[in-house]
Amino acid sequence: MTRPKVFGIGLQRSGTTSLHLALQQLGYRSRHFVPELLQGLAQNPVLEKYEAFSDNPVPLFFRELDALYPGSKFILTVRPIEAWLASCAWMFREKRRAWGFDTRADVREIHARWYGQHHFDEMVFRQVYIQHHQEVALHFAHRTQDLLTLHLEEGKGHWEELVDFLGIEACPRKPFPHHLDRGPWYRLWRSWRGA
Repeated sequence: MTRPKVFGIGLQRSGTTSLHLALQQLGYRSRHFVPELLQGLAQNPVLEKYEAFSDNPVPLFFRELDALYPGSKFILTVRPIEAWLASCAWMFREKRRAWGFDTRADVREIHARWYGQHHFDEMVFRQVYIQHHQEVALHFAHRTQDLLTLHLEEGKGHWEELVDFLGIEACPRKPFPHHLDRGPWYRLWRSWRGA
């Protein structure tokens, strides 16, 4: 029997890599960052090849994916808004300068769809964050069994929440993967900012 698809619909910099790694540890064929979705969802080979998906542009298409794959599970990874904004500021400023992460056309298209621009603007990003969370909450308001909101910066118990939501019997013995803010450049930038 085929298990339901799992879609991580949290915004970038909200723990999407942590979720991806956790799903892999649970045995899912998981894909992090799926630019192929920009080419269309219907009969998209990447959606058939994998069981779980996270990061951009998945959250852009959560309604369409819900309609296309009834019975799927959706996971909204959440960071406190100020921490999320600081992380996005780092990515769009420091990471851009250091690695040119957004030189790819598909990445630029995703950012244009989310933010209407290719640079960090706190007011715009704050509004996107608020609006996305409101739209997800509204969409799943009467289907709470299909949505898990996972606050990865708060305490422990993430494995328990995740396996219970997915109907998996046993938790892995390994610690839950926390990939947020682990890079040395990000830590250095945060210490420089006094964050």
